[in-house]
Amino acid sequence: MFPYLETFISSATGLKSNGPPHLLPTYDDSNLLVPSGSYAVFSCMSGYTNMGGSLNVTCSPTGAWSPLPNCVSVTQMTTVPPIGGSACPYSSSILTIPNGYASNLNGLMVSTANQAASGSFVDYQCIPHYTLSGNSRITCASGAWSAQPMCISRFKKRIRF
Repeated sequence: MFPYLETFISSATGLKSNGPPHLLPTYDDSNLLVPSGSYAVFSCMSGYTNMGGSLNVTCSPTGAWSPLPNCVSVTQMTTVPPIGGSACPYSSSILTIPNGYASNLNGLMVSTANQAASGSFVDYQCIPHYTLSGNSRITCASGAWSAQPMCISRFKKRIRF
């Protein structure tokens, strides 16, 4: 297995691997230890929720791994009283966006309550080679979340005529 991931898995709490990592074959004599596009899929154990990077960890063309997940016990999640207004629906899916992840959050109720207090927020970041489009923070107000941002590829395909 890849040393970086082995170290991460051995020290992570509440994390389990969903099978072996998928190492793509290399067709050249490069000295890359892990080919670009290789990946490993994880999940959080029962009673834990991901509060960090993606559960699908991938190796980028630069050889860097995408942000690693952070499985946190639901008993460690922040519980705050509402600031006024209605609570917002909450599920752990709000912590990820395509090609991005939640980098900071505050005020989320324990996940079994399926709600977040008014005034709660989630900040997002994009994985390498993607740029955030939209507000990096979503906020719960009057029972609804503000719009989630998108992570857009920095590499645009050029169309030739």
